[in-house]
Amino acid sequence: TGGKTTEAEICWSCHDANGVSEWGVNNNANTGNSTYDYGSLDTSNWTIATWTSANFAYKTGAIESTHSVNPNVTQAGVDAVADIRCSYCHDVHNRNQAPNDTVTGKPYLRGTWKGNPYKEDGAPQLNTNYTSLQKFGSVPRGSTSQTTMGGYWIDQNSGSPTTGWTLANSAGLCTLCHGTDVDNMNKFGTAANAWVGKNGHSNAVIGGTGLHKQNIFDLRGGTLGNSTNPAMAWQGANAPGDKGNWGFRGQAGKAAGFGPALNPNKEGRNYQGYEWGATVDNNTVDTQFHKFSCSKCHNPHASRLPRLMITNCLDTKHNTWDDSYGTPTSGNFGNLNNGRHISQWTSAQNCHRVGDPAEGGNGNGWNLVTPWTTTGTHDNGTIP
Repeated sequence: TGGKTTEAEICWSCHDANGVSEWGVNNNANTGNSTYDYGSLDTSNWTIATWTSANFAYKTGAIESTHSVNPNVTQAGVDAVADIRCSYCHDVHNRNQAPNDTVTGKPYLRGTWKGNPYKEDGAPQLNTNYTSLQKFGSVPRGSTSQTTMGGYWIDQNSGSPTTGWTLANSAGLCTLCHGTDVDNMNKFGTAANAWVGKNGHSNAVIGGTGLHKQNIFDLRGGTLGNSTNPAMAWQGANAPGDKGNWGFRGQAGKAAGFGPALNPNKEGRNYQGYEWGATVDNNTVDTQFHKFSCSKCHNPHASRLPRLMITNCLDTKHNTWDDSYGTPTSGNFGNLNNGRHISQWTSAQNCHRVGDPAEGGNGNGWNLVTPWTTTGTHDNGTIP
């Protein structure tokens, strides 16, 4: 045991000595042959480590949550090393004694688990070169074919990687403790508070039924589709709108000509080329539009974010890609867009975004407990 007195330290010291790590790229077959890069720690002890993303410098910071087995824990956070029990999840002797445990070999789990098959979400960064798309120009996520790093990764631009995955074959390990009621799954606090409006597990995660689904297209700061507050990709805009309902970035006489220009530069409603598959209206709610694995959003060991979360893909406060384009100041853009960067515009194609408070951006985001802050403070500090 190398003189170590806790289970976690025994495991960490042996792993360090033999070059074994759960960080970096883990493509073990038992985790779904994932090539996701889990970043790196500056020390193997999760509780005192600083985590660094493999792709986004703004995320670097101290670990904020760990996975323990202390039943007295009432809120997410970093646990005492003595409360971390690797053996609760890892069957190191490969005895297969847990219910329905048929998993053998590394990483010696007591049930099924598949790693994250999506690329790492992250706010688009300055000087990132995006492929120019015919309808939207060179923007981060104008199309499902836009796959440059920097932006969100969902089923539609990731090749639907969880097709055929079930709760049982991808997260049987998780359900041993958390149960199989995905619709109402929530460890701390009130689900309706943590997931803005309702519990998003129900309509976004494998095993959910859509029981708590809700419409996300009521927009930020106004009603859907009116002339000064158009829906994503300019859906539902009515004349006269902002410069005659041709949008901010068109180059023809009725448009605003604001960069980055659309491609091709002609008077046409290219902005209506929305192709992500969600229904954009005031009434329709798509059941299970997302079919995310648990691993899409959670790390089973430790995380830079609260609640073992590894993403807040639409926290636009860290978007810097649009800095070089400036902000509109003309009254033609409406009071919801003047003085704000592109990522904060009412027609920006980012469904669940968090508005940037530095410029009065609209939107509470898809959850309130996983901000990429440097101080550890949350957007809503009343939620554990």
